[in-house]
Amino acid sequence: MVTHFIHKARTASPRFWRAATLGTPAWMVVILASVFPVHAVVGDVVGGDPSTTVFYAVAVVSILGIGIAIALRKHTSEAWNGLALGIATASVIALVFTGIGVLLDADALSSVTR
Repeated sequence: MVTHFIHKARTASPRFWRAATLGTPAWMVVILASVFPVHAVVGDVVGGDPSTTVFYAVAVVSILGIGIAIALRKHTSEAWNGLALGIATASVIALVFTGIGVLLDADALSSVTR
């Protein structure tokens, strides 16, 4: 499936790449805007340190985004497939950078308490 997607991306039209390029920052804004209400719910359910609950909130929103990208991937339109790539890219970027922030915060807290 990955090789098929790579081949399709190499031979894709400009509509595919335009949707992917504009879809990534647009979905990143959706992730950032939805983290605040999701953080409140996750904080009530999980509790704990605020930085880890932010990571859990971003993880929930990113997993939902990847699910939406998989659903959009089923369309035959190249624009929808490009948007699916943009949404998946933004979700992975949000997870990586939030994870790095949590790890740096945990490292800073452990160095202060030593």
